[in-house]
Amino acid sequence: MLSPCALCKAECCRNHLITITSFDVLRLYEDGYRVQDFAQFAPCRILNYDNNMVLEFHDSGMAEDRILALKSNPCHFLENGRCSIHKIAPSVCKAYPRNSSGKMMGKLCPGIPRLLHGMMGTEIRGGYANEIAAYRGIVAEWNGQRGKMRDCMPFLLERAEGERKKF
Repeated sequence: MLSPCALCKAECCRNHLITITSFDVLRLYEDGYRVQDFAQFAPCRILNYDNNMVLEFHDSGMAEDRILALKSNPCHFLENGRCSIHKIAPSVCKAYPRNSSGKMMGKLCPGIPRLLHGMMGTEIRGGYANEIAAYRGIVAEWNGQRGKMRDCMPFLLERAEGERKKF
């Protein structure tokens, strides 16, 4: 069966900051990817983000807000116009252009591919909504301790590994 993404020029992968969770980072890390090569704590310069997924860093004594994201614009994993990690891609990528509850988001996906996604559905990884809820809890725990950026990724991965066992 033809994938709706086969008809697209990967505009979502080329032009958007791709936010992820610690569960996505953990899956990629366990598949052999080096976290520092693909993940970043990006400044919150996007119009619409989930405040419960914003990480606070206290390196300078004042809170600095960041969001966990793939190195994007274009995506670190985009090769020859296609996703090089499709089978283990972050949940947000698998669900796109839907959100974690399965609802279509805006008009970010162009014309025919968007129509096909609407008709055929999207490959939403089981438990994506649970991952989002758990990640919000991990972020709240991190923010409560007023930590430094260098300590955040080990914290996120450790907590994700522990939470994943509950799914």
